[in-house]
Amino acid sequence: MVVFPSAPGNLAELAAAAPQTQFVAASGADLPAGANVSVIRLRPEYTSFTAGYLGVVLAFDFRMGALLPAEGTAAETFVNGGRFFCGLCNSTYSPIVRFPVVSQAPAGTAAGQWQQAVDTLQQNYLYVMYVSPEAASSELLSYLTAMGYTLYGGQTPPDEFRSRWAATVREDLVTPLRALWPGVIAGQGGQTVEASVEIADVNADLLSAGRLEQVQKMIAEMAAGRIYPFNPPME
Repeated sequence: MVVFPSAPGNLAELAAAAPQTQFVAASGADLPAGANVSVIRLRPEYTSFTAGYLGVVLAFDFRMGALLPAEGTAAETFVNGGRFFCGLCNSTYSPIVRFPVVSQAPAGTAAGQWQQAVDTLQQNYLYVMYVSPEAASSELLSYLTAMGYTLYGGQTPPDEFRSRWAATVREDLVTPLRALWPGVIAGQGGQTVEASVEIADVNADLLSAGRLEQVQKMIAEMAAGRIYPFNPPME
């Protein structure tokens, strides 16, 4: 068996060259499963939707922001996730703002530019900040920690930031791989399963068991097809 956490561009060639080997590949694109190829279908929109939902669950008065990549649909689904929980998400206290608020920048943006984005977002008086993997750096996390934010993101942070890190929202490849495993080791390819969304690195001092349960119920509803990340909620 060969497992690719990210599907290579020449997967079909590899599978054809080694017909006795079972391949498992994770991909956000639609890959055709084959006699010796099984697919874990990644859903990044599920992860960003969950991250937006978790942020407004965490934040007092919904006051939360996010640092997101300009590429893809992360901003759209992140905002949809937040507003799925709170509708208009208007703050109660001044300044009256509709949350969540986001800042986007291209991949490779320097930490100093992300810090400028933080300063702009902070004009809305935020308490919680989501840091995407594209934005995360020790320099930026140090800056955010010094400002007193509750942080969360898409990657496990260095240990020195754990006291301010509420949770990590990421794709779970282990659960679908376990589902595929019996068939794959028996030589049965052609399977396709959906990746899961996992809440990891939970800091119980920042994310209570009740709030975590609320988020996990939403994840289960989304996995069952009853929540669609690209549909904005009724407002």
